[in-house]
Amino acid sequence: MRYLHDTHTLIWFFNEPERLSKKAFEIIEDQKTDCLISKTSLFEIVIKSNINKLNFQLSMKKLKLPFQILKLTSQNWKLNI
Repeated sequence: MRYLHDTHTLIWFFNEPERLSKKAFEIIEDQKTDCLISKTSLFEIVIKSNINKLNFQLSMKKLKLPFQILKLTSQNWKLNI
């Protein structure tokens, strides 16, 4: 199964995992699922961090563990998730 996660899911998974439902957390940690995030979510996190609206410090190495980062292409809009 493939899941496209939004910015809040990404932030909560790493910063406040208790805010995620048990099911959402299990989906992300399940190695059988494809967990996708958009580069747009990464841009949003960087912007919020730069204007001090978010304290999010995470290396790309750790970020890649459960998530695949989608490139910004027109084909991504055609994903059947």
